[in-house]
Amino acid sequence: MLGFHISIYKLQNGATPAASGKVPRAERLAAWQTGWKGLAWIDDLVKRGLAVSLGGNGYPLSFTARIEHVRPEVLAGPPAARKVWHCDEGDILTETWEEKTTIDHEPLSECSPDEWVLRNCSELTGPFTAVSKHPL
Repeated sequence: MLGFHISIYKLQNGATPAASGKVPRAERLAAWQTGWKGLAWIDDLVKRGLAVSLGGNGYPLSFTARIEHVRPEVLAGPPAARKVWHCDEGDILTETWEEKTTIDHEPLSECSPDEWVLRNCSELTGPFTAVSKHPL
C-alpha cells in the first residue's frame, strides 16, 4: 500500500452520523493524498473520543467527527498531505484526477463548529489503481 486518498464531506441536511457507516454526504470540503502513515491523526482523534470510526475495508475506511476537531488541521495544511499526488506508471487516472491537494476554504470556514463531517479514506495500492476525485 502506498497511502491514502482522503476526502472530507459535509453531511446532507445537517445529518448526524449513523452507526452503520451509511451516512448521506453532500458538498466536498477537502481532498488530499498521503503516504502510508496518513491516517495517524484520524486514529489519534478516535482514541481521544473526538472522532468515530465507521469501519470499512480500505475501499473506503470511513470516519466522522465534528468540524471543530478537523478544520484547524485541514486549514493549516492537511496532515501528511502530498503537495503533488503520487501515481505509478500503469495507474489508470480518470478525468477527475486532481494531481494536488484541494481545500475549499470558504465552505470549510462557514461550517458551524458542531457540524458533523464525514471522512472517507481510500487505500492507494499500487499499479492499476483507478484514482478519482470522488472515492467509492
